[in-house]
Amino acid sequence: MHLLKQPLLRTSKLYARIRKLSSNLSAPINLSKKTTLTLHPLLMRFDKLPTPLPRIQQLLTDPTNIATIQPTNEHIDWIALHLVSTIQDHPKLLNQLLPALLKNPQFVRIVIQAAIFESIQLITSPDFSTIDGKFTRRRLSILGKLLGNLTFKMNKVIQGRFLDLKQLLLYAFSQGKLLGVVPFVAEMMCVASPSFYPPNPY
Repeated sequence: MHLLKQPLLRTSKLYARIRKLSSNLSAPINLSKKTTLTLHPLLMRFDKLPTPLPRIQQLLTDPTNIATIQPTNEHIDWIALHLVSTIQDHPKLLNQLLPALLKNPQFVRIVIQAAIFESIQLITSPDFSTIDGKFTRRRLSILGKLLGNLTFKMNKVIQGRFLDLKQLLLYAFSQGKLLGVVPFVAEMMCVASPSFYPPNPY
């Protein structure tokens, strides 16, 4: 039985308020703040990176090599992006790679930037909010866990110029993408502190 068709509601001011509220919910969302999601110029370098020689690619076959990767390596960006993609494909590798990764803080900085680049690519993909986009949203959640382990869990912040979480949530709200963006942000928070787990409403 439809609630709004009940006689008591139709004859009261409550019915008018509920009807007005329901019509407002179906209206387009217009936010006063900017709701676009842009890629920082420094992150654009990860787009269309040249593939290095096979000997460089073999560096990532052994997780212990991660600690020895030097920031001066000319293929450092490719290595970082490849590592991010590998973790998305095989999430269980994250816990295995973290100890070696954290021993190389300069490389971690590049990995964080590569993960943010990949995150924005996923969020802005056409199928992100569709039924077929569940694989894309899952990969984004994995990136949230990776970023959380490399930043918040280590008492480090994510630079707002690369990824502004508040702006990201506003963008997701205005574009109907909260379904995938909220789990992404939640993964970052949850690995940092058990306080973010349920029943904490935040």
